[in-house]
Amino acid sequence: MHKVFAPTTTPNCALIFHVIGRKATKMQIFFGRFKKGIGYYTPSGRPIDLVFLIIAPPSQENEFKKLVEQIEAAMLGESLRSNLRTVKNKDKAVKIIVHSIPGIEK
Repeated sequence: MHKVFAPTTTPNCALIFHVIGRKATKMQIFFGRFKKGIGYYTPSGRPIDLVFLIIAPPSQENEFKKLVEQIEAAMLGESLRSNLRTVKNKDKAVKIIVHSIPGIEK
């Protein structure tokens, strides 16, 4: 059985989907940037344009919850959001995310 948590929206246009899946063998994180947003908005009316997906096995649920909190906290910083919105390629995006969010490894 999967445990799907309600998506987390940060006040600054990011959405985090998080799932505990029994078929997952290790925690994985995916990131996407959408120039026009994804059709959903923050409570303040800004389009959500930065999206994270985290998938983890049940054995890593504690680490998983901590990572969600760390992403939420990191996304409060304007420089991280700005860098993710303007980065030119996926390798640089990975470096930005790894450098900016504790607990994420390449």
